[in-house]
Amino acid sequence: MRSPQGRRRGPLAGAVLLLCACSPAANNDVSASNANEAAAAKFANRMAGAPEPVAASRPFELSEKSEWLEFAYAWPAEASAVPELAEKFRKEMGVDKADALKMAREDRKAAQQSDFPFHAHSLEKRWTVTANTPRFLALQSSTYSYTGGAHGMTGYNA
Repeated sequence: MRSPQGRRRGPLAGAVLLLCACSPAANNDVSASNANEAAAAKFANRMAGAPEPVAASRPFELSEKSEWLEFAYAWPAEASAVPELAEKFRKEMGVDKADALKMAREDRKAAQQSDFPFHAHSLEKRWTVTANTPRFLALQSSTYSYTGGAHGMTGYNA
């Protein structure tokens, strides 16, 4: 087969023409058109800053009190909606609690050996949303800890 310019076209061009001629165009064109329109609309909305639908998620909050430690940890629903972030917070919470509990038990033992009154420790971390756009979620934590001394300490992280 030759093109109008005199160039030879191979069997690939013939196969493409044959497939196009034999395909059920009516249903495929409509569904392809709808899929393309939906994809284009989603892209345009994201670029315009419209929020994407988020699966329903809930904020997380844990609060426990024992003779050694008062412990609290929380994060907002927006963080729960990101599985990797929620898992990171769960791991961090476990490590923080284990460390705080170990320190409190050691301090209680030392206080008993020194005939000194033991004051229960406290650790509280709360994550809050500082910015939330379709492409960016910013969180800040406020941490309060008390280890039995004259006063507690507050810290922040992002």
